[in-house]
Amino acid sequence: MNTTLLIHSKHTLDFGDFQDYLEIPNLVLDFISEMPESIHWYFHREGTSTTLFAITSNLQDTYEVSIDNLASYDDLKFFPYLVDSLAKFLQGEVDIENLYEEVDEEVMRAHTVIVNCTPLGMHPYEKEMPAIPYKYLTEAHLLYDCIYNPEKTLFLQMGEEHGCRVKNGLEMLHMQADAAWEIWYKS
Repeated sequence: MNTTLLIHSKHTLDFGDFQDYLEIPNLVLDFISEMPESIHWYFHREGTSTTLFAITSNLQDTYEVSIDNLASYDDLKFFPYLVDSLAKFLQGEVDIENLYEEVDEEVMRAHTVIVNCTPLGMHPYEKEMPAIPYKYLTEAHLLYDCIYNPEKTLFLQMGEEHGCRVKNGLEMLHMQADAAWEIWYKS
């Protein structure tokens, strides 16, 4: 399964110019596939992993940026930067409405620990939550929210309504503070 985000832009992508814009020397274009109605750029980050990234243009106004969900941790961290940078480069808008469209009952059943590490739920997004299919949550799920203020975000409230175990990020904040104290004052 891939994670794919859409970018809407009227501008045309020149991959070489995009590489220069990113200023990342290890971004290597592996190949380009040109079809009558689309162009696909496949590339990887040399020396860091074997994950293949893809950008697809429908030659009109939409770009799909994809990464394999089994990618390395570093590549998964790089992906949002890649999408954001491409959107800025193309002066386009990222479409996050379909971010969770591939998450179905089977995926929810297979992944019983769900972590919200987005700003959804904290000020000014208190009335928002990740758009996962909450109807598939069960008592087997643990929902963890990195947010600790408010104490129970909508994400955690939805978990409780479905019988899940829930935990906010306050303990993590305390653990980070303890670790920082050790690093700065006891070492």
